[in-house]
Amino acid sequence: MEPDIKALLEENLRLTREVHVMMKRTRRYMATRTVLTLISFALIVGPLLFAAFYLPPLIGPYIEQYQQLMNNLEQLPAVPTPSKSKVDIEQLLDQARQFGIIK
Repeated sequence: MEPDIKALLEENLRLTREVHVMMKRTRRYMATRTVLTLISFALIVGPLLFAAFYLPPLIGPYIEQYQQLMNNLEQLPAVPTPSKSKVDIEQLLDQARQFGIIK
């Protein structure tokens, strides 16, 4: 074989080996990223599925109690509240002066 062709073949073989090493690293990196993506997906979706299936039976009695309480509150008679126009500002100021809040 001619020396030029032999040198080219050896250079080609060396470069091919380098590419092979880089491809191995790339495949390992891609596999690692895939596994980490699946784990992170499971960490996000897992609690959501848990909440969707197991929390409603646990929270159900409390929701019923809350609804009963709200129904009972709606049945109570309305308590009249003083209108703001009936509040005498002078009386409030006098009371504040009596208690020493203002001078």
